[in-house]
Amino acid sequence: MPKRPHAPRKSTDAAARIRHATAIGRSRAGRSTSRSQRRGTARPTPCSDAFGCSKSSRVRQPAVAFSTNVEYIPFMTFEICRFTACSVLAIFAAAAPSMAHSDLIAGPVEAQLVRVVDGDTVLVDAEPWPQQRVRVAVRLRGVDTPELHASCASERKAAERAKHAVRRLLGESDHVRLTDIAGGKYFGRVLANVETANGKDLSRTLLGKKLAVRYQGGRRAEWTCSRNG
Repeated sequence: MPKRPHAPRKSTDAAARIRHATAIGRSRAGRSTSRSQRRGTARPTPCSDAFGCSKSSRVRQPAVAFSTNVEYIPFMTFEICRFTACSVLAIFAAAAPSMAHSDLIAGPVEAQLVRVVDGDTVLVDAEPWPQQRVRVAVRLRGVDTPELHASCASERKAAERAKHAVRRLLGESDHVRLTDIAGGKYFGRVLANVETANGKDLSRTLLGKKLAVRYQGGRRAEWTCSRNG
């Protein structure tokens, strides 16, 4: 009696088809990746420490806001300073409602000296109304003094003289009065006339002692250095 031919093994054929389909899929995926790399879409991004990863890594890690993103921090600093200046002027305007719609607040606003920053800038705790204080840097209106960190030695010495003169003018009293208050050239500070407790105007006094020059904004004066400076 003749033997019947064996039926094909369906399981074996199915396994073969699966392996074949898998091989085709891998081949297509490889070709797709190769094309995308040639187009530059899958090219690894160079890494730098500013993005929070080591130099040996080839995959850029997400930047950490407020700490490592070097492009974000200056913007935030600018915004914070602008908010500070606007807040200070708003408080002064609230203390003098008649000047609220003007760019210049007449004052006077009483203030307590915190420290002398340099010959033309003081840090104060202003008192726009009783029992309320706001700390702000005040640039003396109408004058410019030498810079403490200038490259020229003679300018640095002149800057120290101007700073000491302001300290002497203020004396032991830490009380000052601000008038004609406006936003300064740099955000975060204000521009104002500053008077001592006995009524002396700091700007006029510095000009009279030739420790400052007149300044109404724009380019600063260039201080002449001695040959030895």
